[in-house]
Amino acid sequence: MKKLALISAFLIATTGLAQAQSITCQRTSISQGGFTNINAVKNLFPERTRFDIRGNQAMSDFYGPGTAQKSGNKVRMVFAVSDSRNNTYRFRVTYIPKTGRYTANMVARSGYEQVTGVGGRCKAR
Repeated sequence: MKKLALISAFLIATTGLAQAQSITCQRTSISQGGFTNINAVKNLFPERTRFDIRGNQAMSDFYGPGTAQKSGNKVRMVFAVSDSRNNTYRFRVTYIPKTGRYTANMVARSGYEQVTGVGGRCKAR
């Protein structure tokens, strides 16, 4: 419910900017690299995720608000998520509209191994 309210607030606040694009992505591959437990990876990268992109703003039904940047034939989104200890983790999602494919990974922090992440297919709405 809270995430739905965030999405609604985001869309209202950005009305009149660039036309929104909504995509729903389905995870089809997953890497355990950087984790000792596959369930931890599944908790960080959901099986299905929706992204709303408007200009340089992105909203995820899982990660919350983030930024978006179009670069050539790709859209790169970055989401900062804080845990209960106020540690902030950044997740990067790259979407290629032409192929409908996406990849997502957790950006490496100092002292941590790069997490390879997931990949899959997206459908625009």
